[in-house]
Amino acid sequence: MLRKITTVLAVILLLVGAWLVGTNVYEMVTQAMQSNAFKDQAAEVLDTKISRDEFHPEEGQIIGLLKIPELGLETAIVEGVRVEDLKGGAGHMMETGYPGDSRQIFLAGHRNTDFGVLKDIRKGMEIIVEMPYGTYKYYASKDYDDTDPDQVIPQTKTEVVNTSAHLDRDELVLMTCFPFTFGAATDYRFLVYAYPAE
Repeated sequence: MLRKITTVLAVILLLVGAWLVGTNVYEMVTQAMQSNAFKDQAAEVLDTKISRDEFHPEEGQIIGLLKIPELGLETAIVEGVRVEDLKGGAGHMMETGYPGDSRQIFLAGHRNTDFGVLKDIRKGMEIIVEMPYGTYKYYASKDYDDTDPDQVIPQTKTEVVNTSAHLDRDELVLMTCFPFTFGAATDYRFLVYAYPAE
């Protein structure tokens, strides 16, 4: 009797494990397909070539492309940070500025997709933001440091988002959940700050 119960439990555990693995693989494949579709749409957007004055995106619209060549990152930028906006790219927090505005530009992405590479960020790495009105280059201000209180913050510390002030220059902020461990709690955020060359 005990042997039958053990066998049934083992089969149940195997089925649950297979279901979990299958679900994760399905989500990864779906994510990759969505990411590729968003990048294709970003290429079309970038071909339009408009002026900054003509640029007035709507929530959910693909607005550009984010690249970190040294980390192999290339992802679409979507206007907004809703769940559906982050499925295939980095989301632009609508209340913040755009490249060239001399404001903070705040982009969020998932750690288990494109923004997972941020754990390998190094000071001086080039970060490129391509918009339909121009291409902007920024440079990471610090190496990755999981003990730096400016880089790892509680998710409740929303004052890091600067929605109003004009600055001396652009400030690009990339944000993702921390730690970078798949399935870990999402109580903290990791931030990368980058600035144009002086």
